[in-house]
Amino acid sequence: MARHAVFHRLCVSDIEWLTDDAVAVTFDVPPDLADDYSFAPGQHLTVRSDAIGDDVRRNYSICTPAGSGRLRIGVKRLAKGAFSEHALSRLAVGDELDVMTPSGRFTPMRKRPEPAGVQIE
Repeated sequence: MARHAVFHRLCVSDIEWLTDDAVAVTFDVPPDLADDYSFAPGQHLTVRSDAIGDDVRRNYSICTPAGSGRLRIGVKRLAKGAFSEHALSRLAVGDELDVMTPSGRFTPMRKRPEPAGVQIE
């Protein structure tokens, strides 16, 4: 069943430097929103921040395994990138961001395995 994507205010629980120009941002999802933020492989999050303007929204792929209980995105610095510059220079653990519930349908299709067996005559 498709869900309607909505924004919720989430706290940044971790920022891990991956390279000189990229970070992984992990969000703390409250227990009452855990079901809303469950996701399938290939889905993404839309993030907005008051610090960079209400109309600035950026989409980032979720970079943790589905079912892991963690919600994390990777952000790479882009020249003049409104959110990426903010994330890599000013964002801190404890900051809150508006994070939309996961969306996107570019997810792997799983085929049901063929039954294996041997026919004996």
